[in-house]
Formats: sequence, C-alpha cells, structure tokens
Amino acid sequence: MPSLFSKLKSTLSHNTPADTDDVLSVKGALNHLGYYDKPEYGITEYTDDPMFHSIRKFQRDHNLSVDGIMNPNGETEENLRRVVQQQAFPVQFPPLKVPVPAYRKEIFKPYARRKEWETWTNLNLNDESLPLVMRGIFNDIFAAEGGMKQAPGGTAVAGILQSTLNNLEGRKLLENVKKIHNGKVPKTSELIPASAQAAYKAYFEDAIGTAVLGYNRHPLHVNQKRGVDMLSELGEPKVVGAVSDTLFRHGSSNGTLAIQEALNQTLNIEGKSDNQFGSQTYRQLQQIVGNSKDTNTFLKLLAERRKTLPKVEVGDYERFKYYQ
Repeated sequence: MPSLFSKLKSTLSHNTPADTDDVLSVKGALNHLGYYDKPEYGITEYTDDPMFHSIRKFQRDHNLSVDGIMNPNGETEENLRRVVQQQAFPVQFPPLKVPVPAYRKEIFKPYARRKEWETWTNLNLNDESLPLVMRGIFNDIFAAEGGMKQAPGGTAVAGILQSTLNNLEGRKLLENVKKIHNGKVPKTSELIPASAQAAYKAYFEDAIGTAVLGYNRHPLHVNQKRGVDMLSELGEPKVVGAVSDTLFRHGSSNGTLAIQEALNQTLNIEGKSDNQFGSQTYRQLQQIVGNSKDTNTFLKLLAERRKTLPKVEVGDYERFKYYQ
C-alpha cells in the first residue's frame, strides 16, 4: 500500500532550508486533517507561518513536543503519517458523546475539528457550575460560530470578538478569563476552550445584566444568581436556546430589541422596546413559557425578526430555525 504522504527528505523548521516536495507533502496532509487552512495565495511549495502554526497545533493535540519542527523519521512525522492513514482508510470512531447540530456536521468532520468538538463538549459536560440546559446551549453556539477557528478576515474565535473581550474587561467581568491567561486580557487568537467558555459565561452576565441586577438587589432574594442561572430558569429549552443564541449572535442591544419586539407581538401589547434586557423582559419570557401556543408563536416571530437584523446572511437562516 503506497504511503499517503511522502517521507521527509530533510528537516522542516523556520531556520533551515526546506525541500519543496516536503513542504507540499506536509501542507497537503495537514490540510486534509483540518489543521492547515489553504491561504488566499494557495498551497505553495514554500514554508509559511500557517504551516508551522499547523504543525504546532498537531503536536499539541497529539501530546508531542510542541516546537513546530518536523524531522525525518521523527515522532511528529510518524504520528502525522499514522493519522493520515487512518483518515484515508478510516477506523470506526466511537460515537460522539454530544452530537454536532445537523446543520453544522460538515464543519466538524475533519479529524482536528472532531477532537476540538470533543474537547469543548467534554468541558461543558464536566462543568457542574454551568446549568444543564446551558451546557447544551454553549455547545450549540460554539457549533454555530464555527468553533475555535478564527473567522476569515476578522478577530472572532468561537464567536468572541476582541472588542467583546475588551468591553467585558471594562465592566470587570473578565477575571475568570484572565486567570487562564496569566492575568492578562488575551487576544482572541490566544483563546483556548476553557477561556472561551469563561468568556461565554461573562458575556451572558453582561447581556442580561439589568435583569440579573434587579433580581439580586431584591431584599427577599438571598441567593445571588448569574446570567446563565437566570436564563436556564426560564425552563423551556427552546426558549432558553433561542434567547441565548439571539443575544450572542446579534449582540446584547440588537438581540434584546429583537426579543422584545417578538414578545410584544406574541402578547399583543404595545410594550416598550428599549434594548435593555431587564426585569420586565424576563417576566414576559416567563409568561410566554407558561403557554405552549405563545411559546411556538414567539419562537417563529423571533426567527423571522432575526433575519432583518444587521450583518445577517442567508447562511444564518438555518441557525435561526434551529430552536423552532
């Protein structure tokens, strides 16, 4: 059986001349596994930073020495060859503990993306501080946002913008993220699953902050609650998911406006839409959750309203329908 990528002729590193056949072979293998994204200029026979970054990520995922170097007959080359062989003549993977939402399955098919999904979902499954329903919704949002792969031409990783991290830091909500990054506000490109998850928690603390503050200030409410707690306590998973995803995808201001307008139509009231997710918005959500007809109406209206928000593309529509 022929080898699926050629044996290295010489060392691949930043500091050594590279054989062009080696470069093409390694780039092709890493691209096949989902580690190397083809740059705009294509896959060339010359070394580039994305290639060395991909080698380091492959090494990290396979518990190898992370140095970005590949030596002939070295552990990185041998492991890469083994994994490529498995992908071409696949072994049967065990079922995922948490399936990827059907409309995003293709994104997480490559080996590296599958491992990324497993890392993320295991993190949420084992986080007892995260309400059960929010564990699933964090998974859904992560899938919808394309996982840890940085958005082309932007800063977003797992849907988290650099401006979002900076804003959360300004509101003193980023401490748990900074603990993971030596006390500093990370660049989105430096995020790892654990810090991305901490950023999700901080984001919802801010997004429904007015409602959280209103609850926690009430003299009869002894136990303090977080944003993720209050969202989960709405009870109906589809409503919790649709509301959370709307706030995350469109931002707290535009997302809240869409939620409030869908609520007003559902309840047939002329309520005030003020872009602030406060106690009144929360109470209205509790009201519609108590009525299955109102719940279904709200979910349909919200999905349609989301289509009219800024920076929405046709490709988003499957995401909007997901909780109906």
